[in-house]
Amino acid sequence: MAEQRFPNWSGKNAKVVFNLNDVQVPLNVKSWDVQRVGEWAEDDYCGERRTRSHFIIKYYTVSIEASEAELDLLEALLAEQANIDENAIPQEGWIGIQIRPNNGTSKALLGRGMSVGDWKFGAGGRTERNAVTLPLRFDDITGLPAMP
Repeated sequence: MAEQRFPNWSGKNAKVVFNLNDVQVPLNVKSWDVQRVGEWAEDDYCGERRTRSHFIIKYYTVSIEASEAELDLLEALLAEQANIDENAIPQEGWIGIQIRPNNGTSKALLGRGMSVGDWKFGAGGRTERNAVTLPLRFDDITGLPAMP
């Protein structure tokens, strides 16, 4: 019997949810990417032919470009800045990404310890849809059991 093959998954297979201070916003994402950021460490030991290399993770970045029909996301971002300006306790934030490949399975990622970078919000013209750019950093990204 031949091995069953499935095409690679694409953007239609992924959903992204943004949460900041209990304001949960499902995003209409145009593009997203996740990257781990860290540095290589090297240890040299006597008697070994090669250096031992390993990677130490500092944090993760998530870059999102989306468009929004509502202004919930913008309001949450502005409320977060007002909170920072008041030197109040930082607001809790997370992001969830659910991926459903073309093979009937489902996987989810959860980013915690969120910091929001220099976000942008705007529109390009009369007929252009609005655009939101969210550069995010996370202390950790873990896998979760996903809903079918």
